[in-house]
Amino acid sequence: MPKYLIQSVERGAFLVPDENNEPCWERNLKKCVSGVLTDLENVHQMIVEYCDFDDHIVIVDLDAFNAH
Repeated sequence: MPKYLIQSVERGAFLVPDENNEPCWERNLKKCVSGVLTDLENVHQMIVEYCDFDDHIVIVDLDAFNAH
C-alpha cells in the first residue's frame, strides 16, 4: 500500500490532521504519522481544499525512501 505526505516547501511543514481530525500544518515529522495517506486521489483533494494557491506543495512518497 503506498504512503504519502503533503509538504509545503514555504512552510517547511506537513499537512496532517490535528486532535480534532482537522487539517493543520505540522513541522515535527514524528507527529505526522496520522497524516500518512494511502490514496493519491485523497492527496490531490486535500491539496485543492487546504493548500494556498501560491504554496509550493510536494507530495512525499514514503515508499520511495524505503526502496533505497
